[in-house]
Amino acid sequence: MKIYINGKRGKCPNNWQTEYINIHLKEYFEIVDDISQADINIFTDGCCSSLQSTNWAVNHISQVLEKKKPDAKNYFIGCMARNFKYEQLNEVVHTWLDENFDYVFSPEHPDLLLKTIDNEKYSELNSKDYGAAIVYDETHYAKIYITEGCLNNCSFCKVNYQKWPLISTDIEKVKYYIDKANEDKIAHVLLTGMNLSQYGKDLYNSYELPSIIEYIETKKNIKTIGLDSFALKEAIQNNFQETLKNSSKVNYIQTSLESGSNRILKLMRKGITAEQVIKFMDDINEIYPKETLINIISGFPTETLEDVKETLKVLYRIKATAVYIHNYGNCAFVDSSKYKQLSKDEITKHTDIYEKELKKHEVIII
Repeated sequence: MKIYINGKRGKCPNNWQTEYINIHLKEYFEIVDDISQADINIFTDGCCSSLQSTNWAVNHISQVLEKKKPDAKNYFIGCMARNFKYEQLNEVVHTWLDENFDYVFSPEHPDLLLKTIDNEKYSELNSKDYGAAIVYDETHYAKIYITEGCLNNCSFCKVNYQKWPLISTDIEKVKYYIDKANEDKIAHVLLTGMNLSQYGKDLYNSYELPSIIEYIETKKNIKTIGLDSFALKEAIQNNFQETLKNSSKVNYIQTSLESGSNRILKLMRKGITAEQVIKFMDDINEIYPKETLINIISGFPTETLEDVKETLKVLYRIKATAVYIHNYGNCAFVDSSKYKQLSKDEITKHTDIYEKELKKHEVIII
């Protein structure tokens, strides 16, 4: 049986299903790149972080499905399968899914998708396997997904209009894959998810990322650890700095500052101040300096040139290695849409300032 998997667009840290499903299927089935050859078609690329992305996904998938074999079965797993808080959108999206797919699964349950294809081969899989997909590449690198969802309520976050709970991988499953990476002599492990710092809160009522880092520290063959989608709020409030300061292996952190202006941070509902961020970064770099990729938002509603200056000051102060500049995109579903919006020209002006000033200080711009 030939299977086609469509889910390669974008770099969303939450779309782990493509790799998880591919890892399990390729052991028993032939994976093909041409949908016209496949007996089963699986779509995992259903981003709906905005109306624009939702429309793109619907149009893209519809066009690909036109080329499928007449008798092929269609499977969908992704964010659009969740329930939306807005009933009209919920009805439109789910009606489209029902009309075009034989099977639709919530993204938390790739195990059910695999069991539907072959229950005997995948009978031992269960929902606790969430994220337990260790992905290797040719550079001796492994990526392990450990969380999905987020407990925060940032005013600009486009996933808040979905019912998206925090889901952590069972800690023993995480340790199993860490052990596997060590046995396979993988030099670098990247821990990733939607909000890495909240790992374990739903399962154990405690934040367990430090214990995972400490566990990897004991593994001889794993030389370095990267932290992707690392949230500063939980890290600061729960004293992660002690573990990170003393870790000789954590050498890379990707995190979101969003703004260095306390006024903007309050509007964003980030729950932290610029001063707290500076102190935290100073602490974790005290013994073992780390490379940092910092996300910021340019043109957040009401942002002024003074706010831009404040953000640049913080980026210089924490010695950001690289900065990812996101232009603010408004969405009617988010609370920040209620604030006074900047014009496109104003957003472009702010972005130009960020780029020009960061280049002067030899900061990498992503």
